[in-house]
Amino acid sequence: MSSTTLSSDNQKTVRTRVPADQRKWKRLPVSFPLFVSGTDERGKAFNILAIALNVSAGGLCLAIDHRIRPISPILVKMPLGNISKEKVTSDIHELHSVIVRTEHRERRRLLGVKFNQVLC
Repeated sequence: MSSTTLSSDNQKTVRTRVPADQRKWKRLPVSFPLFVSGTDERGKAFNILAIALNVSAGGLCLAIDHRIRPISPILVKMPLGNISKEKVTSDIHELHSVIVRTEHRERRRLLGVKFNQVLC
């Protein structure tokens, strides 16, 4: 939905209404490396290093140099800590996910990734 108005100097201004953020979980602006595996646009398997830019319980945004189709299933291998009274450990969690959004910025691709299961 958009509206057009004229300013005092007769310049047209187009305003577009942007829908409110529909996310179910708050995004945390954290950056860390992780591994992503799947199949690229040419059908070739890959396992590459990517950078998470933000994360939520339902997904994450990551920067990647590889071409991957939207709606592609991927496996995100993310280090998640586990703190107990006895010790602190770091485990690699494999999260089955799907790419729901792609965006190009400079030389990188930003991917919106939705986890198949919510992190809790």
